[in-house]
Amino acid sequence: MTHTNGLRTLLVLALAVVLTGCATHEQKKQVMVDKWEKNTLDTKLTMVEGLIERGQTAEAKNVLDKCLAADAESAKAHFLMGRVHFIENRNTQAVQSFERAVALDETLDAAWYYRGGLAFLQGDSAMARAYYEKALALKPAETEYVLGMAQLLTQTGDNPAAIALLEGALAGQPRNRDLLVCMADIYGRSEQPQKAIACYEQALLVDGKDQAVLETLGFAYAAQKEWDKATVLFERLLAVVGDNDRKEPVLNTLAMCAMNAGKYPLAMRCYDKLTVLNRDDAEAWLGMAQAAMGVDQFDRAAACAQKALQLKPSWPQGYAVLGAAQYLQKKYTASLDAFAHLLTDEEFDGFAWFMTGRCYGRLGQTARADAAYKQAGDRSAESPLVERFLKEKTGAM
Repeated sequence: MTHTNGLRTLLVLALAVVLTGCATHEQKKQVMVDKWEKNTLDTKLTMVEGLIERGQTAEAKNVLDKCLAADAESAKAHFLMGRVHFIENRNTQAVQSFERAVALDETLDAAWYYRGGLAFLQGDSAMARAYYEKALALKPAETEYVLGMAQLLTQTGDNPAAIALLEGALAGQPRNRDLLVCMADIYGRSEQPQKAIACYEQALLVDGKDQAVLETLGFAYAAQKEWDKATVLFERLLAVVGDNDRKEPVLNTLAMCAMNAGKYPLAMRCYDKLTVLNRDDAEAWLGMAQAAMGVDQFDRAAACAQKALQLKPSWPQGYAVLGAAQYLQKKYTASLDAFAHLLTDEEFDGFAWFMTGRCYGRLGQTARADAAYKQAGDRSAESPLVERFLKEKTGAM
């Protein structure tokens, strides 16, 4: 009996040891799992950043849910979850995630910046400025933060402060394209075109093939009627765009600038390409006609104007160019027929009556010429076409 009791005691003790060992093993296993989860958190969060950049926000959210389950105190995980919420237009949840992130780690500059962006979207400029300032205090040279604050300042009408901020940033990054373009945009909207142009020129030095800068600077020159410079910029842009969808609008703009710069051969080449790209483009055919007149190819000018009128019948601009081309061909009767379509047109009547007088004068019909000039009266003086036509250096005049 004593032997049996002793055996029972040994079995109970042994079982207790085994069970205690199992419990300790499970606990140690869980500790190891928890430690592994935390150690791999940074790797998973890096993967999440890649998913977000590729637009795979659903996958990113799934991974973040697991990350936060493993470590609810991860500031970076909360920040990335905020980004996912923001991208998917869940702004309330995004605000909560960003606020949780900075509560856990107040040095998380990106979270402050995004929080500022959300405040800006919600119309709270003062709060947005406060958050942007926190982000900038942590990373004053971060381009994105500087641009965000500059945009906020200009939206609230404080352009001088925005310019001062950008000048400070550019002092340390004089070749920062984005800062230069932002500065140029603010100067442009502040009606300081020459300063805007200077900034765009600096940006172009950073990358001479920057399509956005080439185009914007070209239009800035055009707005100042610096047609030669505008033409050069759009020629460079044309060389960069190649054969993509932007080629046609660039050709149109280049042709317009070339015409205004008096570079008629270049304008003709542009319009020739445009008529190949679109045979039914009446504007291109009329542009070709005007350019042809500039190089004294009056037969071609008349033919192109007639093509434009076939595509766009009763077009006043078409008849104005056709009549002028025929006059320069010394086909005065045909020219009279073209100008007859314009005698009652409010835009072209002065020019039409003036040229009608010219045609009758060339035909030796003095009385009709005088009557036409009388009809032109003050209207011809107000017509820029009359002034321009009088300056044309041709023997037909």
